[in-house]
Amino acid sequence: MQIRIIVIILISILILETLSSFFVYFDEGKVVNIKDLFLNMPEDFPSSFYIILLRAKNPHFYNFIYHLLMKDLYFYNRLSKYKLIEFKGFKVRDDIQFYGKSDMLCLMLSFWAYSNRLKFIDDFKIGIIGDVSEEGKVLPVLGINNKYSIALSENLNVLILPFQNEKDLNKKKGDLYCIFVNDIEEAKKNLLKFSVPEVVNIR
Repeated sequence: MQIRIIVIILISILILETLSSFFVYFDEGKVVNIKDLFLNMPEDFPSSFYIILLRAKNPHFYNFIYHLLMKDLYFYNRLSKYKLIEFKGFKVRDDIQFYGKSDMLCLMLSFWAYSNRLKFIDDFKIGIIGDVSEEGKVLPVLGINNKYSIALSENLNVLILPFQNEKDLNKKKGDLYCIFVNDIEEAKKNLLKFSVPEVVNIR
C-alpha cells in the first residue's frame, strides 16, 4: 500500500514537472534608463526614457499549481527569442541580457525624441512598453501587470502602453498615469505633450 502511494506521488510529480516545462512566469524585473542600456551614448541623449526588463523563469512541480491559480503563467512558445545586440548603431552593454521586443516602442520613441531634439523636465521619468509591427502598429506584450508594478515602485511619472493591453492591466485608479496607444504616430503625439519648448534668446 505504501509503495503504491509513493508510486502515485512520483508519477504526479513527473506529470506536474512535465507540464511546467511548457510554461514560464515572471519572477522579478528592473527599470533601466535607455542611456544606461547602450555603450557610448551621446551626452545630450534624453535621460527621461526607461524600459522595464523582466526575468522569465520556469515553474516546477512544487509551485506549478500556485502560479496556475495566480494566473501568471504563460506558454513558453509565446516568449520572443529575439536578443537585442544593437540599435541604431549602438551596442547593448555586455552585462545586460535583453531578450524580446516588448521595449521596441521605447527604443523607437527615445531615438525619435533625440533626433528631433526634444527636451524634457529634469528627473521626469517616462516608461514605455510595447512591440511595434512593420506597419507601425503598437502590439501587446506579456507580463503587463508585472511591468506596471515595477514602474509604480520605481516612481515613474508616466507609462505609455499598448491599447490592446488595457483590458489586461489590473491598476487602481490614480496609481500611475497611463497612456494607451494604437500606433507609433499616436505615441509620438502623446510624447510631444511632455516635451519642453525650446527657448530662443532674442537680442
